[in-house]
Amino acid sequence: MLFDELSVQKFHIRVLIAGACGIFTDGYVLGSISPALPSLTSALHLSPHQTGLVASAPLAGLLFGSLLASPILDKIGRRLPFAFDMMAFVFLALFHALTSDLTSLLILRFIIGCLLGIDYVAGKLYVSEFLPSASRGRLMSWLSVAWVGGYTSAYAIGYVMHLAWPQGTWTIIFMSAALPALCAALLRYGMPESILWLLSQRRIADARRIADRYFGAVELPPRSSGTPSSGRSGTLGRVVQLFSGRQWPRSIGATLFYVLHNVPYLVLSAFLPEVLRNAGLHDPFKSGLFYDALLLSGSVIGLWIVERFRRRSLIVGSFVLQGSCLFIIS
Repeated sequence: MLFDELSVQKFHIRVLIAGACGIFTDGYVLGSISPALPSLTSALHLSPHQTGLVASAPLAGLLFGSLLASPILDKIGRRLPFAFDMMAFVFLALFHALTSDLTSLLILRFIIGCLLGIDYVAGKLYVSEFLPSASRGRLMSWLSVAWVGGYTSAYAIGYVMHLAWPQGTWTIIFMSAALPALCAALLRYGMPESILWLLSQRRIADARRIADRYFGAVELPPRSSGTPSSGRSGTLGRVVQLFSGRQWPRSIGATLFYVLHNVPYLVLSAFLPEVLRNAGLHDPFKSGLFYDALLLSGSVIGLWIVERFRRRSLIVGSFVLQGSCLFIIS
């Protein structure tokens, strides 16, 4: 049987859970911004401009880390970033205890964002390269649920902490991300290298050994004949290929979709308590919890509908509905 045509096995579930725990942590880190901002603004006496810098620092790092991830993953493989970036998360989250000024906080949050960007790419790429094609769409959807679960959990935990310690809560909220990161690091420890990456590097014997250990005698895809590309020229060549010929409309469309979907959502969510307070709601934190509960419900519903609608129809339809709702709100 071909490697890509296997039925879902225990190791596939292990890879999915290990990847989902990391994506959960990614969502938790970004979700912790919103409940931490009120106490952070009060403690450090931040202006609205400085508050915006704190909220946007991890997003700027996320962009930079995502761009940096591709050449790193192609050069050193998927396993090392996948296995050890969560352990780095643990130390960076705990480092908030030593951060007491705006400059060091911005630097720390930017570095965390860079690691987020690398893990976004490494986690999803690692999981997708192991999952069989027939189940890939359905199983990969769980990563989105994990991200939303982490984001929602951060807001809920931050709300409880805000009630318990109205002042100085931001340090504890940011440090709490170390716990899910540690769980993800333990689950990812000892994971093998991606078989597809090994084949792209013509390391056929290593790929064969990993396949025999985890899947038995399966037929590997004919990837060993390709020429592995690494370094600046290889990365730039692939970028040019994405935005040339018949491929460029798809690349532009996918890029615009993610930008127009994520930027309004992340900005609105980062300042959610303040937005809801200005909207006249008496308890913006409780309203935010309701908002995040709807968000989590939508991601779970998405698991059911993703296999029942064509991908293009689902993407375009959901995007139109989201844009319509944002237009009504504005």
